[in-house]
Amino acid sequence: MAKTIDDLRAMSDEDKAKLIREIENTAVDYEHKFYGCARCAFAALQKHLGLGDNDTLKATFPFAGGGARHQELCGAVIGALMAIGISLASGRMEWDFDTPRFLLMMEQSSRVMDGFKDEFGTLRCYEIGKLLHGRYWDLTDPNQLEERLKPDLHQKCERVVKVAVSLAAHVLLEPVDIPE
Repeated sequence: MAKTIDDLRAMSDEDKAKLIREIENTAVDYEHKFYGCARCAFAALQKHLGLGDNDTLKATFPFAGGGARHQELCGAVIGALMAIGISLASGRMEWDFDTPRFLLMMEQSSRVMDGFKDEFGTLRCYEIGKLLHGRYWDLTDPNQLEERLKPDLHQKCERVVKVAVSLAAHVLLEPVDIPE
C-alpha cells in the first residue's frame, strides 16, 4: 500500500532528508529530459508524495516559461505551490480565507516563495533567466525560443526546479496539525 503524505510526515528526519534528495534528483532529471519547469517540479513532488492525479499534472503544462512563455511567476514555484494546495486546501468552494487550514496553507506557501526569492532574488522567470544567463530571451518568439531551449543553456533551469521542490518538500514533510 502506498504511503500517504501523513505517513511521510511521520518519518524520521534522516528518512525525510533522503526522500527530499530523491525528489530533488527526480525534478532535475525531469527538467533535463522533458523541460517545463512547472510540470517537472510538480511531477517530482507528485511521484514521491502521492499528490494529485494525471489531470492535476496536465494542469501544470501551460505554466512553463512563467505562464505560456510570458516569463512572469516562475513555473517551478507554481508547481511547488500546487503541491502545497493539494496537500492542504479544503477543496470546497466556500468562504475560507480565515480558517486555520487556509491560513496554514498560505503560511507554508509564503515560506516557499520567500525561500525561493532569497535564493534567486526574484520570483519572475524573466529575471531568473537574466540572473542565470546574463541576458533575456523572448520565449514567445519562435527563433529566440529555439535558441533558449538548447541543452547547454536550458540545463541551468535544473537548479531552479531543484530549489523549488526542495523548499516545497521541506514544508510538506513537516508534521502539521491540519485544522478542519
